[in-house]
Amino acid sequence: MSQLKSGRLHQRILESISTLATSWEKILSQSAPEPLSAELKSRVEELAIEAVLVVTQPVVVDGDACKLGAALFELTASSSIEIITLQAALLEYIDDLFPDDQQRGKLPSPSRQALNEMTLGFLTARADTATTFNIRSLHNLKHDLKTPINAITGFSKVILKGIDGPITDFQQEDLTAIFEAGRQLLAMLDDLTSVVIRDEEKAALDSTTFDVAVLLGDIVKTAQPLLAALEQILMVRAIGMLGKMTAPLSLLRWVILSGLLVLGRQAEHATLLLEVSRSAQAGADYLTYRMVGVGLASSVTMLAVEQAMHLVTSRRYCREMGGQLVIETQQDDLVITVELPACKGCR
Repeated sequence: MSQLKSGRLHQRILESISTLATSWEKILSQSAPEPLSAELKSRVEELAIEAVLVVTQPVVVDGDACKLGAALFELTASSSIEIITLQAALLEYIDDLFPDDQQRGKLPSPSRQALNEMTLGFLTARADTATTFNIRSLHNLKHDLKTPINAITGFSKVILKGIDGPITDFQQEDLTAIFEAGRQLLAMLDDLTSVVIRDEEKAALDSTTFDVAVLLGDIVKTAQPLLAALEQILMVRAIGMLGKMTAPLSLLRWVILSGLLVLGRQAEHATLLLEVSRSAQAGADYLTYRMVGVGLASSVTMLAVEQAMHLVTSRRYCREMGGQLVIETQQDDLVITVELPACKGCR
């Protein structure tokens, strides 16, 4: 963590940190089942100092704000405190710290970015901790979901065969899209169950070799109607030759669609970008799927817990496939990056 410069601002910050720490301690004490221990009070003061450093420095150091958010979750895990409550105390502190430099409630860009990343770190830590699955409930859920999906695909197939009478070419095209989307949902549901219920020995995921450009076409065909309902615009950009990839196709499709829908729910009339590229790292090929919510960084504090949980599941899938999923803010954009190994000799 970078150090603050000496001078009047430095002195004022040193004098005010205890005020922020006291505010956080008061909030925690009101919701904690037992009085705060001396160790916890010390931790509150330590995190207050870190929070001040993060939001007041001109440049947000990579990872510092997210780590601070995760630490704040540890601090509040035993209580019902939300990140927004602790942030409110921090905002009041900053308004008092800079009364002449800004209007109340409006922060300079680095501070706003830091608060956004703190929220991401907090929600991710909470979701990671809360991700537990009951196998019986999951089996029941799988059955409950497959029943209506099977009905959709079944009736679509009946109409496509002309059993209920002739259909137009346009109707056939729409019904075929419905039928194929239903089959994709069934495949993703089966893969979701197999990943969650699998034993610790971690049996290999079923992988297929496919053309990445074809995958993008399928994703666009599936995602555009969903995003159009949210009044979002989706743009797709392929950088260079993408070639082929070997991976669990339905799981990868699930991860990308989940990321786009999470971004799409952040604001109305937004523009989303799906950017895909291929690169060589340490002698192996990697595919990078970069999902960008243009201008959505300021709304990241509204990220719902359900959506954060959804991305935690996607992050697990990426780990299973040997890659990673990263959520971050880049200037004014909210970015979800999925990086996965392709395969040797698949170009």
